[in-house]
Amino acid sequence: MGKASSFRIAQSKEGSKTSCCVSRVKEERRKDGLTWGHGQEHLSPFSPCHAYARTWRSAILELTSSLGIAVLGLMLSAVCCLGLPSSSWPGKRTATRADTGISAADASGHVLAWGLNNSGQCTPPSPNEGFIAVDAGLDHVLGLKSDGSIVAWGNNSYGKCDVPTPNSGYTAISAGEHHSLALKSDGSLVAWGYNYYHQCDVPLPNTGFVSVSAGYYHSLALKSDGGIVAWGSNSYGVLQIPSPNTGFVAVSAGINHSLALRSDGSVAAWGYNGFGQCDVPSPNSGFIAVSAGYNYSMGLKSDGSVVMWGNVYPFGSVPAPNAGYVAISAGYGHCLALREDGSVVSWGGNDYGERQVPPGCHAFAVSAGDRFSLALTSVYSTWYLAEGSTDGGMETWVLVQNPNDFPVSVDLTLMTGQGPFNPPQLQGLLLNPQSRRTFPLHSYVTTYDVSTLVQSYDGAVICERAMYGPGRAWAHDSIGATEPASTWYLAEGSTDGGMETWVLVQNPNSYPVEVSVDFQTQSGYLRGPREEIPPRSRRSYEVAKYVRTYNVSTKVTSTGGKVVCERAMYGGNRTWGHDSVGVTYSANFWCLPEGCTDGGFETWVLACNPYDEPTAVEMLFMTDKGPVKGPSFTMGPFSRRSIFVGDYVKTYDVSTFVIADKPNIVCERAVYWGNRTCGHESIGFFPEESSEADVAAARAGSGLSVERIRKAFSAWLP
Repeated sequence: MGKASSFRIAQSKEGSKTSCCVSRVKEERRKDGLTWGHGQEHLSPFSPCHAYARTWRSAILELTSSLGIAVLGLMLSAVCCLGLPSSSWPGKRTATRADTGISAADASGHVLAWGLNNSGQCTPPSPNEGFIAVDAGLDHVLGLKSDGSIVAWGNNSYGKCDVPTPNSGYTAISAGEHHSLALKSDGSLVAWGYNYYHQCDVPLPNTGFVSVSAGYYHSLALKSDGGIVAWGSNSYGVLQIPSPNTGFVAVSAGINHSLALRSDGSVAAWGYNGFGQCDVPSPNSGFIAVSAGYNYSMGLKSDGSVVMWGNVYPFGSVPAPNAGYVAISAGYGHCLALREDGSVVSWGGNDYGERQVPPGCHAFAVSAGDRFSLALTSVYSTWYLAEGSTDGGMETWVLVQNPNDFPVSVDLTLMTGQGPFNPPQLQGLLLNPQSRRTFPLHSYVTTYDVSTLVQSYDGAVICERAMYGPGRAWAHDSIGATEPASTWYLAEGSTDGGMETWVLVQNPNSYPVEVSVDFQTQSGYLRGPREEIPPRSRRSYEVAKYVRTYNVSTKVTSTGGKVVCERAMYGGNRTWGHDSVGVTYSANFWCLPEGCTDGGFETWVLACNPYDEPTAVEMLFMTDKGPVKGPSFTMGPFSRRSIFVGDYVKTYDVSTFVIADKPNIVCERAVYWGNRTCGHESIGFFPEESSEADVAAARAGSGLSVERIRKAFSAWLP
């Protein structure tokens, strides 16, 4: 077949700078016999995915260890750090990072779980996202969401997973042996589960609490004045708080002993001491976190080292180097610790794989339970793929690339016309370093309407989606979007001459969103449908139901939440099809690097003016023989125009530059060949030199960047 992929570079010169726009086209120009082809959309700066086009990088979400976080109560569950109260079972089960960086309010993540799963404690419920704290009990788990609600899973004996209503306003959690504790934003405590020893009977006054810790049959809580309150079973004196009962900043309840951290960095320990778990090693100073396990204790020093005492023989030594640790968590028979680079270290028992940390795990919190482990990992990247169909003989493939030199895990959520679907086979998938995986959605769901949400948790990934028609008679493909938006522009569209245009809208939110669809035609504005799209679902709009024309663009706006939009077109009785993600801004200049007008190829530039004022437009074509001046025209308000490039230049190699006097234009480009048996289409590229700030400045009338661009091309223009 000769050259299967072609790359065309369109260059603009400004001083010593050279900027390039690159387009990949999956077709063969010079040969016959192709039945379909699809194009790779450009990463427009007006598309949310543009940030990924500029640079790919991973960053570990970190938590600050300021007192402000302690006051907020976010991530308080079981982090016994100086100035940062916590809760846990046994002891401090969830340990969070003590770093500066991203605020706690932004540190929401995904639960990774491994080890014993006999009660489902290692199977977090969907959607597995938005967690800011997680705490492991004996065989159940509590997870705190960023909206202040609690999710519980695992063994529900004694109702320890039955979160009391209203399930809102929580700021800290602690999972015990058979009971659960939670802290409210008003400083009150809520307790539920096994209560034989009154460990759920919070002493009065139930106010002024800042941290909680659920142990075996007893509970500890820290007051804002630095005093500790203890209740439940008093076996071995676990409720006998050492005096003076003041100056404490963190507590940790173990099986039959208790630990507390004072503001001077010393540790107080009391209760059962048969293994020396209450004999704090000297020097008893410099501690910033403590965690009480089963007959042993852990402490984290300010120099990043970990100290253990009590029945520590089964655990061996702390993994070297014993430095750089930022958080600890003592489980039943194994330990977890978090290093400053986000890596998780585990040692001790490994009966059920509780020490087998998933490859590439980078966490901001850890929690050790009874032979199982938990970690909170940041959502490194999120991709939205609005289009998809798996009924009527159609195939939809989601393509995920891991460009990192370490493994990355991903989850896929399918959003259909009937709501979300999370196939277990598409959760927690591991992508090897520098690898690609392909997921056939038609193997999991059969529907005409399916969008996809892809989330990665250990590193950034890149996503596309390919679709094929019955018998693979046609195909199209699009890059995804990396964030939703409240306004989308789709310049291309045609509903006459046997062509179909579909607007695909994905609502990725957990609540309904109102959507308005409006059209711009050669005759001006046309009102389209208004609809409420249910949570995590997809809607398809056939544009021909509202307008019959060769020239139609679409503007989609949403209220009450942001959405993601694509547009698919089909022609020739569905012998060809193409698709593109929309863009979220208009501009005053656009680059369209692909184009061909020779050898039976057609190239069309589609321009849309979605505003209520006219805009002057001029075009420049860049060919293998140099620049060629294109048409100049004025676009009326709310209008769409199609420019046939073959009317101005005949060549196998042509790129297009569109310049407008106002930042009001949206452009796409379509190419057809083989008597229109094949076609592909792409959004335009907004030059990186023109940031969104440039557009905002242009709209404000302060120095149109287009003047600089026109000047740069003045020597080339006839």
